[in-house]
Amino acid sequence: MAWDDRPRDPCSQEFFDQNLCQSAVTNRGYHYGGHWHPMIYSSSYGHYYDQHQSYLSRGGRYTPTPTEVYTPGFKAPAKGEIVRGGFGATAKSYNSGSSNSSSASSGS
Repeated sequence: MAWDDRPRDPCSQEFFDQNLCQSAVTNRGYHYGGHWHPMIYSSSYGHYYDQHQSYLSRGGRYTPTPTEVYTPGFKAPAKGEIVRGGFGATAKSYNSGSSNSSSASSGS
């Protein structure tokens, strides 16, 4: 995910995360990019889960957000850097315009 500093609500259809949404509904908000985002959810967690499942069944695109960005101590990277889950969570992305430079033929 390229960092753009736009909060992604874990209960939204396209960024839904089961555990994070449950927590956000219970805690009336969520951490994102090292900041607290207060939210008052008008429905229970089950409603957002059902909305997400319906969205997927209609062909909606699901883009999971790395859970690391939802932790209170997360340090937001510079705009445009890539955020990935796991080790090496943040990496700078460069678009060189070429597809795969390591695809040179090894045969003679």
